[in-house]
Amino acid sequence: MNDSKILLVFPPVWSPAFVPLGIPALKAFLEKQGINVEQRDLNVGFWEQFTGDKNLECIYSNMKKYLIQKQPKKNLLKQEIIFYLYVKSVQKNSFEEFKEKVLTKKINQTDFMQLCRKFSSYYTEPPVEIEKSSLVYHDRLFRGISESYYSLSSSKLVEHCKSKSNKFRKYFRELINHDLNKFDFSVIGISVIGANQVVPAFTLASLLKEKFPETHITIGGPWCSHLYDVIPEKKEFFDLVDSIVFFEGENALTQISKSVLENRSLDGIPNIAFRKGEKIIRNEIVCTQNLDEIPTPDFNGLLLEKYQYGSILPLQTSRGCFWGKCIFCSYPFLEPNYKERKIELVVDDIKKLKEKYKVNRVSFVDSSVKISRLEELAKVLIESKIDVKYSCLVRFDKRIIPLLGLLKQSGCLQLVFGLESASPRMLKLINKGINLEDAKKILKETKKVGIKNQICLMYDLPTETIDDTAKTLDFLRENIETIDSFIYSKFGPEKHTLVEQQQEQLGIKFEKNPEFDLDLGYVFKSDTMTKKELERIEKEFYELLLWCKK
Repeated sequence: MNDSKILLVFPPVWSPAFVPLGIPALKAFLEKQGINVEQRDLNVGFWEQFTGDKNLECIYSNMKKYLIQKQPKKNLLKQEIIFYLYVKSVQKNSFEEFKEKVLTKKINQTDFMQLCRKFSSYYTEPPVEIEKSSLVYHDRLFRGISESYYSLSSSKLVEHCKSKSNKFRKYFRELINHDLNKFDFSVIGISVIGANQVVPAFTLASLLKEKFPETHITIGGPWCSHLYDVIPEKKEFFDLVDSIVFFEGENALTQISKSVLENRSLDGIPNIAFRKGEKIIRNEIVCTQNLDEIPTPDFNGLLLEKYQYGSILPLQTSRGCFWGKCIFCSYPFLEPNYKERKIELVVDDIKKLKEKYKVNRVSFVDSSVKISRLEELAKVLIESKIDVKYSCLVRFDKRIIPLLGLLKQSGCLQLVFGLESASPRMLKLINKGINLEDAKKILKETKKVGIKNQICLMYDLPTETIDDTAKTLDFLRENIETIDSFIYSKFGPEKHTLVEQQQEQLGIKFEKNPEFDLDLGYVFKSDTMTKKELERIEKEFYELLLWCKK
């Protein structure tokens, strides 16, 4: 179009382990339309700052204080004791030894990230009110440093973004002055996946607006989509940004960029909200993007060597969920209209990524890949003699069993399965459509052919009893030799899910603090399990997880 540039930004706080897909996919799409794009992962830089002397000294000093104050007690959870012992083992080194281990990655990125979350200058003990929000589910890992408490309330968020107590303001101000100040961007787009990125994203937006008032600042991503019915009512947001994008962003961001560059109105651009005079305009939502028209993601501008798993690149072969019946899941809302990309194009994506970035591993980030598509993909990969290793999420479907040898031959390294519960009653209630005997056989057969498996579990689901959860724990114990890994979480009800609509039918009621107008979900207090029982369940899950990792 012209020499004007668009900047796409991925803000903190997110795990620096994996390469993000959102902004590389948008960059490729926009450049196909003739728009010049740069992208920055500011999250990686955020974590890198902790390796400087001043920050390392702060972490080291706070570890010492923690060990003095937090002597192991009988009532500590096992994971708290393990963390205490780990900190003790790290802190027994001199500061210089600690620094050397961090810089040479003898302390791996995951463990160092845990130390930063707890002992860096960014750490703030989250207020107790957080327990009365869905952040206990949506920001389990980072809420001590993400300041996500302020993401619950529109008024508190806008106020905090401009507050001197906001720890992200200094970081971003220095970044803008030393880096972004060198460029002339007509549009800056900020990607927000979850609540842990909200305060940094809007803080960055407010500082950019102060520094570059003529630049169009837009924010989009799953967090915005989740709140598409709330955000347009919050005029104060549009003091920080010029527009907000909901749901599919390719066409919206293309039209925003062209309209800004050509000095045209944003009227009629789908999937956005923006201020026009004193009114906030919310345009029509359209989710009709043809996945075959999207080019291969462009990771140029991201320093892949900075990620713990930078040699694994993400790809998406479909949008939405072909199953779409699980009552707890918001995926069908966030990505409506299930659609697929042709397998030939997926294979072409893999070829291009291998050639351009010298990688041979990809992670398919689809909500779940159909068995028929997985079979087709495997056959094309084998026929094309493409050396690639891949992982993906699939359903426990017995049709996969005779295909496991083929999948292994094609390069499949890992299959991730959503089981959630091993109670037949709960599986029926949450609409998983899973046969437990099939699940056991699939785990056994994946182990036999040498494909790693992982299962995802939940507890404290609506109406779940201690007997239901016992069945899940028994399933883990009985199949521990064929399960390579598992992850588990406590159920957290979200907006725009089937379970939200079925509260009366299930005889349950979710709670929400009226002040938390931006909460993505609700608080659920079980009346079928006691607090002591839930604590015991958490302990048993964790102990089985340790056993599984041996």
